[in-house]
Amino acid sequence: MDIAFIDFWQGFDPHNNFLLHAVREVRDDVRSVIPTKADVIFFSVFGDKNKHYANYKKIAYTGENVAHDQLPEHDFAFSFSPTKDNNYRLPLWVWYIDWFGKDNDAVPLSYLTPETNPYYKNIQDRRKFCATIFSNPVKSRFDAIHRISHIARVDNYGKYGNYLEPGNQQKYDLLSQYKFNLCFENSLAEGYVTEKLFQALIAGTIPIYWGDDYAWTDFSAPFIKHEHWDNTIEQIRNAMTIDSPIIMDEPFINESIFEDFLSTLHLIL
Repeated sequence: MDIAFIDFWQGFDPHNNFLLHAVREVRDDVRSVIPTKADVIFFSVFGDKNKHYANYKKIAYTGENVAHDQLPEHDFAFSFSPTKDNNYRLPLWVWYIDWFGKDNDAVPLSYLTPETNPYYKNIQDRRKFCATIFSNPVKSRFDAIHRISHIARVDNYGKYGNYLEPGNQQKYDLLSQYKFNLCFENSLAEGYVTEKLFQALIAGTIPIYWGDDYAWTDFSAPFIKHEHWDNTIEQIRNAMTIDSPIIMDEPFINESIFEDFLSTLHLIL
């Protein structure tokens, strides 16, 4: 089967990516080709070239805050929106795991369990209080920095803070020096959970998270979910007395999201 990818983000590799390897898990002899030669076209929301392929079988993907019902015409979709009709919920953080052993910038499966994650070995030695990393200047993030700074210093990294080398590895290495990570989503939408909470948990820091309640479905590891500031500040102060997060024998993510995705992919291809 020949598949093509269009309208994905800058730097996307059509010959080495999560969707391609997933398709190869459920179908034999899969090739990544140009769109005009494809049996199936996968497209995302970073362009509109997909509109020129109306007569092709098209599968939409979005991890950005573009809900399923806002996507261009498609036969099926994988998005953050709750699973319904011709859409399967596949949150963005799933892409940050090296499920197939082929992505050097994604985390190995062993990192999903604290007992086998190397970032959890130095938890008791962490002296820095809280870090935040972002490039989108959402007002709620600056407000959070201001409020939490009344407890202790919050170090801000990214476009509007201290410089951080690009790459996911650099984020994990940085966050693993801190007890807390302030990780707010850009916006709220049902099912919209990106990589921010996931990366904080991988680094072994305690996330202070603002986002959709689906985060409770996706992750079983402890985190502080911001609802209102009095409660959030109280939770932070309580967590400051904890030497280390709860060490679990099982992965702290909902792996069934990935397993069900493969089953769904097998049915629609």
